Amino acid sequence: MRVMVDTNILVSAALFPNGSVSATLKEIMSRYDLCVCTFSLEELFIVFGRKFKNKRGDLDEFLRELSFDLVYSPLEIEKNRIPPVRDEKDYPILASAMDADIDVLVSGDKDFSCVDCERPEILTPSRFRDLYL
Repeated sequence: MRVMVDTNILVSAALFPNGSVSATLKEIMSRYDLCVCTFSLEELFIVFGRKFKNKRGDLDEFLRELSFDLVYSPLEIEKNRIPPVRDEKDYPILASAMDADIDVLVSGDKDFSCVDCERPEILTPSRFRDLYL
């Protein structure tokens, strides 16, 4: 199963390596194919550069230990082929997941909770744990 995680999952796991989201991410890496899109990686660096400058060392260590397949995010998004998303900035993540034939998108972003699509299945970390771990 191919599982993609959203930027907020990466931020949480990097900042709280002993937390439940980090534990879920480690389980995903050990059981499934973890995927991260280029948009999320770019967003991750922006967030850390803006909000957590003093934690860049933690981010570097986190990324060194992270084993994932890189999924390229489209530069132009055809919104007519993607289900509506409340937050415009989430379109690249959903488009990346759909283009890469991702089975499950794990996100803590409430804007994804109202997206109506069959694939990828969109789950919170806790719901993913309940169903697949």
